[in-house]
This record gives sequence, C-alpha cells and structure tokens, in this order.
Amino acid sequence: MDKRVPSIGSIDCGIMLRSEDLLPGEGFPEHSHAWYQFVYATKGDLIVTIDSLKYLITSSHGILLPPGINHSTSTKHGATFRSLYVNDIEFIQKSYIYKVNDMMRCLICELDRAILAGEHTGYLSKIKSLISDQFERLCSESINIPWPKDEKIQNICDYIYSNIGDNSCIDRLPEIFFLSKRTILRKFESELGMSIRDWRQKAKLFIALQLLNSDKRITSIALDLGYANVSAFTYMFTNEMGTTPSLWRKTHKQ
Repeated sequence: MDKRVPSIGSIDCGIMLRSEDLLPGEGFPEHSHAWYQFVYATKGDLIVTIDSLKYLITSSHGILLPPGINHSTSTKHGATFRSLYVNDIEFIQKSYIYKVNDMMRCLICELDRAILAGEHTGYLSKIKSLISDQFERLCSESINIPWPKDEKIQNICDYIYSNIGDNSCIDRLPEIFFLSKRTILRKFESELGMSIRDWRQKAKLFIALQLLNSDKRITSIALDLGYANVSAFTYMFTNEMGTTPSLWRKTHKQ
C-alpha cells in the first residue's frame, strides 16, 4: 500500500529530520527530493528501489540519496525509520549504502528526541553539526540485488523471488513462461550480468537479511529459503557475510 509522499519546504540549519513508521506492506511510490536524503531504519527493514537495483536498509545501515534521484520505498515486515534531509554533503562515494556507526545512531535518535521535547534551537544546531561531521566517518557497504528492465525477465525474477524456497523453480521456467531454457539464460546474463542461479543465490541472501530482522526462528528461515538444514544455510550466509546468521542478528536486529 502506497503512502503519500510528504511535501518538504525549507531546511533549517542545513539538516531536517523526519520520522516515519511503516506497517508491513506499506511504502512510498517513486519520487525524488531537492536535497540529499539519508534514510536510516531504527527498527525493521526497508527496501529502497533505484532504477534497476533494490537496496536493503537494515537497522545498522543507511542509504544516502543525492538530489533528484528517483526512488521508491517499501517494507515487508514493517519499519521505523528516520530521514535526514541535508542541504549539502561534501563527500559522495559510489556506494549508496553506509554502515551506521554508534555515534551517528545516537545522534539521530537524540535529534529526534530533542525535537519532540521542544529543545531550544541552539542545542538542535549543535546536534546537527555533529551529525554533519559524522557523514565523513561512515563506511560504504552495499546490500543490493539487481532487478531487470526487460518485462519478461522481470516476470521471471518476480516468480523466482516469490518462490525462493522452491529449488525446482528454475527448471520449470521454460514451461511457465513459454521460453526456451537457452533463451532465458541468455537474456538473464545479458540483462543482469550474472547467471540465473547466481541471481537466485543473491536473492536468497537478500531475503535472509530481511527475515533475520523479524522474530522468525533461524531454522524456519533456512527451510523457507529451501535449505535442507540450518548448517547449509549457515555455511552460505557465513561465506557471503563473514559471520553466522545468529551473530548477524545479535549485532543488527534492534
């Protein structure tokens, strides 16, 4: 369900904070802003879609959107997030995603609290200045999945994504979409630059990170993703993320 994109006037002291809660399945349709926007999920997870990439924003990451970038936002499990609108940021790296350090997390939450408490403008300005300084200290980190522009390949990706736990779904694609296996594989690699099985593996990781932000048991997550047991899921996850699902959950889930 799409929510109305709020209109924003001027930005005071270079930074403006907006708080938003999204229920499961809610989101904002494609739009853009006249300022830099830094989106941080304090709870839950967000999916931000830019062109043909879907970015996952967990409670330990933020996404920096330059002015004029068209994007849409959605959540599967619900999310509480904070948007910082910034007049100017001197550094822009290639990656949109940044790992939010403890200092930035505390400053964003304190700015939110101070605004609600009606703190004086001098104090708010000091917090905003500290937030501006922290942007230079954030490390880029990309959690995304490519999405095709070709309508037929889009439909195939939608099917695989919706049936991520079905390990035989790729073999049934020619029958379902009336395309030869060779044509599907060729179009897939041409459109996304990776094999269909590599894309499915990336989709599994993308979905796993979302589910780890929910209260679902790790055993259930592994089975939902089509793994025979937790060990197989843990092996894949550790190879990709450098840590186990349980440790990732402890350090990322808020």
